[in-house]
Amino acid sequence: MKVYVYIDPEYNGSVWCSHTLKGLSGEAAKRHYGIYFLESDDVFSLDLDKIYGEEEKRVLIVLTTRVMTDTKFYDHFAKNKVSLLFVNHQSNLLAENYSNVLVDYREGMRQAQEYLETLNKTKTALFAINPASSTDQIKKEYFLWSGKSETDIIYNNGSLYECFENFKKEDYDSVICANDIAAYFLMNNLLKKGVKIPEDLYVVSFGDSLLSQKGNVTLTTVSVDHTKLGREALHAYSYLYRREEGVRVSIYVTPKLNVRGSTANETPINNAPKNEKFTTVVDPMYSDLSAQKLLKLEKMLASCDENDFKILNLIKSGKTYSQIADLLFMSEKTVSYRVTSLRNIMGFSTKVELAEILKEYIG
Repeated sequence: MKVYVYIDPEYNGSVWCSHTLKGLSGEAAKRHYGIYFLESDDVFSLDLDKIYGEEEKRVLIVLTTRVMTDTKFYDHFAKNKVSLLFVNHQSNLLAENYSNVLVDYREGMRQAQEYLETLNKTKTALFAINPASSTDQIKKEYFLWSGKSETDIIYNNGSLYECFENFKKEDYDSVICANDIAAYFLMNNLLKKGVKIPEDLYVVSFGDSLLSQKGNVTLTTVSVDHTKLGREALHAYSYLYRREEGVRVSIYVTPKLNVRGSTANETPINNAPKNEKFTTVVDPMYSDLSAQKLLKLEKMLASCDENDFKILNLIKSGKTYSQIADLLFMSEKTVSYRVTSLRNIMGFSTKVELAEILKEYIG
């Protein structure tokens, strides 16, 4: 079986997208399926008849969190008899030819809010909600449905600095951040103003990145297992491919609350799950320079093995290549090569720049 995948260019190379593809590719390899990427900045220019050829059924996996405000995207593929399987995207449009595989963000919000409430943290803000992200809209909707106020939502309209300036710390005892990048940006800037985490403010985030586990203040997160999301996408693709026309599926991956330092490692009380040219909005998250730096840091950490982490710790402490080589029983050339690879991910030209960001964010 051939598995066809289209990645929204806005998200190609993002951490969540990379992890999703890892799960998708791993599961496809087990079944000996081939993965074929539809690569184009203009999806409407693709010759779908030529791409799918004599395929028994046309199914396309689409990786995006983009908000779509009209049905042109759906209509284009419906006209070409392609069933869409969205990963990490929730649509409110009345289209008929799509299915979903996504994290159950409503359950994640429930876990986060009820956890904070059990700790008597009831004055909660929702920080850095991206109007262009369909998954962030789910978080917003749950927040409002649970009785919170629109005035307690701080939107990310293109600048994390602006988000920070709009956040009135004195009004809140806790904050739920849209993602780990926003959470660390918030915490780092609050620290510069003398606000201590978690003493002065409890912080919860969505993501569970390596940054959240290794930062100066470890971050309580609602884990978003995008690798599992990729595996489930492959299962859904196989199901849709083998069924008759008109079948739709919606698969929700249940998130998990991970308690860490940003909420003083306080254990939750009974937090079990409950049963229960087309027009788009430009996503500001990936054009924001502050966010880009943190996204690159997360990407760098994700590429590290155990020796890389040891090298980073020694760089942060000011050690030279020669000293690091002696301490880790490596050649100086090996140390230099590894550091250069890590610098390249960050876009840094010197070891000093690498040391500075490590001191700023990594514990």
